[in-house]
Amino acid sequence: MSLDRELRESLLESASDVQDRDVDTALSFVRVGARRRRRIRRAMAVTGALAVAVAAILVGPRALDALRGLGRSQPAEQPTLTELVAGTYMVTLPRSDPEAEATSMTGTWTVRLSPEGTLEVAPPPGFIEAVGAAPSGNVYTLSRNAFRTNVFDACADAVGSYRWELSGDRLTFSVRDDACAERLVLFGAVWVRG
Repeated sequence: MSLDRELRESLLESASDVQDRDVDTALSFVRVGARRRRRIRRAMAVTGALAVAVAAILVGPRALDALRGLGRSQPAEQPTLTELVAGTYMVTLPRSDPEAEATSMTGTWTVRLSPEGTLEVAPPPGFIEAVGAAPSGNVYTLSRNAFRTNVFDACADAVGSYRWELSGDRLTFSVRDDACAERLVLFGAVWVRG
């Protein structure tokens, strides 16, 4: 007997011993598993896409603003008007000014404007000798076109109103409405921030 024939007969005997399997059942299990894996992949893809969309909605505008701002300096927060004029100013009233001489106001005055709206005045010694005290308890308010104050005890019942202009370190006023002689003299001079 040839080797080829002997192998053939052995294989036929072995094949008869093997039970017939249900190929359709096995194939259906494979298909069910494949469908399940496909559904899981789709669900993960949809979840990932939703997460990216939510992140884009929540973070996107801030990120775009940050990217747009790269390379550009951000403008500083604008100061209020009182912060803009706040500071200590020197006001010199010469003896050659007849109104300053008549009100005993000649000399150098120091005026401090606070951002909170208080106004502190340090007059020259001649004014304190003539009047008896330095002005105190003074306040001011500021708008774009008006500086209003009650400075000077003799005129505290009336409020003076002035137009103002700040140019560099110089603050100047022009009267709008005021009957107080002392305020007219002090606010008629140039104030220099020092």
